[in-house]
Order: sequence, then structure tokens, then C-alpha cells
Amino acid sequence: MAIKIKNTELAEKAKDIAKNYKTLYIMGCFGAPMNDKNKSRYTSNYAYNKKAERKELINAAEADTFGFDCVGLIKAILWGWSGDAGRTYGGAIYKSNDVPDIGANKMIKVCSDISEDFSSLEKGEALWLEDHIGIYIGDGLAVECSPKWEDKVQITACNCKKQGYNTRTWTKHGKLPYVEYIVEEETPNVSQTETPECPSFELYDIVALKEGVTTYSSGKSIASWVKKAKLYVRKINDNQTITVSTLKEGAITGTLFACDLVLIEKAYNKSENSSNSENDKPTAAEPDKQESDTEQKEGAEKEEVTKPEGTSPESSPLPEKQGDTKSESNSPEASPLPEEQGDTKSEDASPEASPKTSEESEKESESKREIRKLFWRIIRYILDFIKNLLSRE
Repeated sequence: MAIKIKNTELAEKAKDIAKNYKTLYIMGCFGAPMNDKNKSRYTSNYAYNKKAERKELINAAEADTFGFDCVGLIKAILWGWSGDAGRTYGGAIYKSNDVPDIGANKMIKVCSDISEDFSSLEKGEALWLEDHIGIYIGDGLAVECSPKWEDKVQITACNCKKQGYNTRTWTKHGKLPYVEYIVEEETPNVSQTETPECPSFELYDIVALKEGVTTYSSGKSIASWVKKAKLYVRKINDNQTITVSTLKEGAITGTLFACDLVLIEKAYNKSENSSNSENDKPTAAEPDKQESDTEQKEGAEKEEVTKPEGTSPESSPLPEKQGDTKSESNSPEASPLPEEQGDTKSEDASPEASPKTSEESEKESESKREIRKLFWRIIRYILDFIKNLLSRE
């Protein structure tokens, strides 16, 4: 019977390949060096590799570059890959060590202790999401081969935020049957590893991305215009992530780490004077039901731009400039508050009204502006909620 590789050895080997070898994502490849013969072979055996841009990348690779795909990386290590550029598969022997030639989805099924709870992991465990697989190497990090990000064997953050690493959100993990798992003390909660203390937000707060943030919590890239846009909080999740939407231009929705956001404006200022009663607060209109499906499936070759439901600019729940009362009064959707009109008229027309100081007038104007802002927010939230309900029907 074949000797099983230890989990620590599997993790270290994967890490070594990511850091010390030239690699390239090539579908169906498990460690073959990119000599002329292998280039010809792999650019003609899979439709993905036959694509013009992929074919160009493969043919441009140097002879000391080794090709892998996601599951091919794991199989190559288990089959004895040694980084020998003089051998057809870099030293790997096909189907050796009683390890079968299976794909990512089947490999997770043969694992033991399969779980969706990432609070505790062991080195060498398989990490999985639909059509993609990787290896946990400890300290909240994983090794995976993917055309995403660096287009090679690379180290990424596993279901957590770590500076200097792209984040991959896996859905399951398990222990490979071809690996001997040695019990270790390390069982880090990767969802909290090196995650700084995050600010707290409330529903409908106006926020913006911190400088330098380039990806959503799922690892998908953020469009350049979204990085500069004002956003509002749609949902506060229980894993230190916040689901936000842009205020205009198609209402793009995405999920971000709370630590990647800065507060621009609170949804409701609790320090306002007592004339603003509890009834003035904008009510969250069932945010769980408003939530659009922004976490699309991530496969090795299935990365897509997140576009939620309600992509019409008309569905934007808030105006870009909330304090601009002129633009509000010109809105074709609704007329100004009738109560405000009546109050203003009676005050101006009353011969007994005492002269007001400039300070009192300024406070009164500010109060009216705040009431008007809240009124328009509530109207637009209601419209957005109705549109989302209609679109689901």
C-alpha cells in the first residue's frame, strides 16, 4: 500500500511551488514543463487552452515554467512532482500512490470531515467551491492555481482579509483520503485572523471605499467608477461584511469588509434636537428581502462582474446630493411636503409674527432642510422596495 504524504508536507510543498517556481494556469495540466512538445499538446487538447489569449500565454511561457490547473496542483504533489523540467510531468507519475485522476468536485466528495464551518482548519485540508479547489497551508492562507488575479499557483487569504493577499471565499473544506493528518495545536479562526477592528455602521448610512481597496469580500474586482462613488448600506452581515449599493448609475450592489469602508453621513442623526421624534427615523424596509444576489458562483474560469437586480438608474434609492433641496423640489416623482408649505405661508402672512433673529431663522431653515431630506429618503426607499418586489414577481 502506498505511503501517505503528511498534511504538513502537502502544505509546505504547495507553498514552495507558489513561491519558488514559475507557473502558469493551464487546464488539464499537472506539473508539465512548458517545452515545445508540451506547449503543442496543451494548446490543442482543451477548448479553454485553445482560446487565442490562452494559447498566446502558453506559447510565450519559458521552458522552465510549469503548468497546473486547480486540481492538477493537488494531484501533481500527491503523484510525486519534483520540479524536474527534464521530465514530461515535472517528475509526477500519473495515478501513482493510489491517487486517482479525479476533478475538483469529485475530490471534495471523497474527503472526510467535510464542513462549511471555517472557524477551525488543519494544514493540508482541501478547500472547495463549485468547480474549484485549493489547499489550506495555515495562518489563514491557502494555495490555489487559478487564472484569476495572478494566473498561476498563488497564495491567497482563505475566507478572511489579510494585507498583501487576494481573498478567496471558499464554501467547504475537508480532509483528503490520500493524506495523513497530524494533530497540531494551530486551529486559527480564519474569519478573524489579522482582521482589524472594524467600524460599526447602520442601515442606509452613506459610506465610501477606503483608498487602495480594489476587491469585494469575495475577491472580485471593483470597477474604477464604483471606487469613487458614494454608497449606502443595504445590509449588515454577521461576518464583518457590509452589503452596499451605489446611489446612482445602475445601483451596483456588492459585499465588502466593514474595515474597507469609511462613513460619509449617518442615516439618522440621533443628536438632532428633540423635535425630530422617533417617527422621523427612516425605517429599514425589510433589507433581507431587498438583498440582491451579488455573490455569484466563482469557478476557476467563471469570474463575472456583479450586477444585481434593478439595474435601471431610476431604481437608485437616494439622490447623489442629498442636501441639494433645489434638485428635490424639481423632482417629477413627488411634490414638496404640503405641511411645510402651509407652515411657511402662515408664518409669513401672520401680522403678529415677531421678528426673528438671523440665528433663529438659520436654525429653522436647517430644521426644515433636515425634515425634507428625511421625507425624500423615505419616499425613495419605499419606491425602491416596491420596484424590487415587482421585479421578483
